[in-house]
Amino acid sequence: MSNMAEKLQIDAPAELDITTAPDESPDAADLSSPRSLLDRLRSRSALLVGFGTLALVGAGVSKAALETHQTRSATTELAATNHNHEQFASKPSWSQDFSKMPDGPLSPAKWHFVIGPAARFSGNGDKEFYRKKPANARVEDGALVLEAQKQNFKGYNYTSARIQTQDTLDFKYGKLDVVAKTPKGRGSWPAIWMLSSDHKYTKHAHNTHEDPYFWLRDGEIDLLEAVGMQPGVYETVAQSYEYHWPKSRFAYVKDPSISDKFHEYSLEWTPKKLVFLLDNKPVYEVDKHKGDTFKQWPYDQRFHLVMDLAVGGSWAGQRGIDNTSLPWEMKIKSVNYYKYISGKQTEHKKHKHTR
Repeated sequence: MSNMAEKLQIDAPAELDITTAPDESPDAADLSSPRSLLDRLRSRSALLVGFGTLALVGAGVSKAALETHQTRSATTELAATNHNHEQFASKPSWSQDFSKMPDGPLSPAKWHFVIGPAARFSGNGDKEFYRKKPANARVEDGALVLEAQKQNFKGYNYTSARIQTQDTLDFKYGKLDVVAKTPKGRGSWPAIWMLSSDHKYTKHAHNTHEDPYFWLRDGEIDLLEAVGMQPGVYETVAQSYEYHWPKSRFAYVKDPSISDKFHEYSLEWTPKKLVFLLDNKPVYEVDKHKGDTFKQWPYDQRFHLVMDLAVGGSWAGQRGIDNTSLPWEMKIKSVNYYKYISGKQTEHKKHKHTR
């Protein structure tokens, strides 16, 4: 692996340094479940350089390929900071403001718990058992708290929580804002992400050849993934059947304060575009292109929100788990969803198109 990322200079907002990583060969891993493919990207995070806010943008392609437009996997367009929100409703149609809620359990009308060992739901090797217990998920002091604990439970050494909005908030297009603060501690793995609710491209298909990428026919969208061994860094990812490792569409964003204060992580989703934002500033953009099918753009169906706090695993556990730093808390102050208003599409101004 190269010791230094090869920089790609793009005319972008001054506070962002855009960097692309060199190609690497994929490692062996379980590809059978959501997020396991992301393990291919993990070693790249060591290539982060620079100061302030940094975005490492890549799709498994070289600088030359980007500059000569030889690949569509590098849709690394950064919208101008004066982007507008006219194509989304001004008021949320689904909202959870935990800062105004009394201490207590989560509303079952808004949130569903995933219960069981993490290994049942992912191929990432994380060590926790997900529970529906106030010790692991609750509203406290004006925030939703997802807490991972060092605790023996049903043969597992850790407990935590994973919650989702499937059947309570399933949406196609719109703007999603999540105000959150990540935990500190080596081995922690918080995530704010989205999966298909409709399974439009898998429910009538048959995985007759045990295709490890079959589930990616329906795609995955990650607003935030972070690991405690790399403090102050998170990633955004848009996965699809074609754009998986080593052509994943992703950005690493460096902000030293993500575990010290609350930040707003957002997704603006329209029929032709995904825009990821940090504190209302775009950090990454993925466009739909003419001729794209579900293999490149599965984002024409309903998705739902997933939030969890994992322990260890193939990425977060590469340097072990610091048990002395447990318990860990991922805190969420609010979640708001704004409907997409068709017919009011105002395109983001692009500084440079790298298709």
